[in-house]
Amino acid sequence: MTLAQSFAKPKPKKLINLLDSKRLQAVGVFMRHLNANMDDIKQGVYNLDLSVLELYNYHKLYELRGTPDELERIGAHIRGGKRSEGTLDEPERFLYELSTISGFENRLSCFLFKENFNELLSDITQAFANFRLVVEALHHSTTVSSVMGLVLAIGNHMNAGNSREMAEAFALDILPKLKNVKTKDNSSNLLQYVVSVYVRKYDKDAGTSAARCPLPDPADVVAASNVNFEEMEGDINNINKQLEDVEKKATEVFLTSPPDLLQPFKSTMDEFLGWARKTIQDQFDFLSDCKRRFAALVDYYCYRGNGGGVVSPSEFFGLWTEMCSDFKEAWKVEQQIVAKRIYEEKRGTLKKLKKSSLERVNVKKSSSSSALKKMLTSRGPFSIKKRRSTDDFQKVRDTTDYEKLVSVLTDPDST
Repeated sequence: MTLAQSFAKPKPKKLINLLDSKRLQAVGVFMRHLNANMDDIKQGVYNLDLSVLELYNYHKLYELRGTPDELERIGAHIRGGKRSEGTLDEPERFLYELSTISGFENRLSCFLFKENFNELLSDITQAFANFRLVVEALHHSTTVSSVMGLVLAIGNHMNAGNSREMAEAFALDILPKLKNVKTKDNSSNLLQYVVSVYVRKYDKDAGTSAARCPLPDPADVVAASNVNFEEMEGDINNINKQLEDVEKKATEVFLTSPPDLLQPFKSTMDEFLGWARKTIQDQFDFLSDCKRRFAALVDYYCYRGNGGGVVSPSEFFGLWTEMCSDFKEAWKVEQQIVAKRIYEEKRGTLKKLKKSSLERVNVKKSSSSSALKKMLTSRGPFSIKKRRSTDDFQKVRDTTDYEKLVSVLTDPDST
């Protein structure tokens, strides 16, 4: 029996509507599309069972639950014995039945938070993971060090003869400006030259599928620049506050539920709450670790910021975003050039091998022709010096033994 069937309208009596038209329509539409009856709903809520209803339906049940005012009016109608005036319509009876489920609102609230917990933290955990990846690359990657070393070396070469020719470092704010230093004919720029030298000097896998850009991916750098430590701390605190509210609701269910309806809710929530508390503490630890790593990175590059105050990820990584993007595009072009050169070299090698193979075949054919001519001009069964009689060929045709065949073919005097 479906949910709609379980609340079938009694035809003889007038239907009483205590909900406003909008609420009446929303609850009625949900009931018609819900392929479950009230017993199924109770089982799903008590057992936290997703096999009975989909998570979406649990969300809708929580959203459509009766408000205190609605439940009071519905309850007053039932308690007042006004059934002679008519029968409550299906939506009103449905909301009333939901309210009779022990701890309905608190159970659903806890259940939905549990099911959505990972999603709530997903953006934060992903942001931390990406942030640490970018910081680690800029701080400890040998390929990044090689690129920065080339920028310094080429800069010193260009400054030969002036006071800056022996510089030991350079300011990070020049990174986005490298592409602005053009050649005389404007056909290239300093950034492209740095990329070209890096690929020739350091990239052992250049031109192959194993080649990797030496700088962090531009998208990752952009994501790292969008990290705001204060906002992330606020997000974690907000989720932690939600967890504390859920703990209170779960405790209320523990205290008010009949013993036969306490499990499996209690064991499931106890396990989840313990794990969730640890997970949130881990996020606070990750936040502290990211702050520490970022401070070490800024100190590593001796960057003091524009205003001399606290350097934010937005300010620091903003210097790298354009550089990494332009570098990657130039690196792709250089990889294509190297790949084409490798292809042409292999193609030339194959042509040489093919030519050499053909020459060997021609020599072999020439040798075979000479040997055949020598055989034909020597004594033998078909020698051009002595014509065989018809009887000789008859002997060859009639001979079945291999040794005798050889004897006949090689002995001109065989009879």
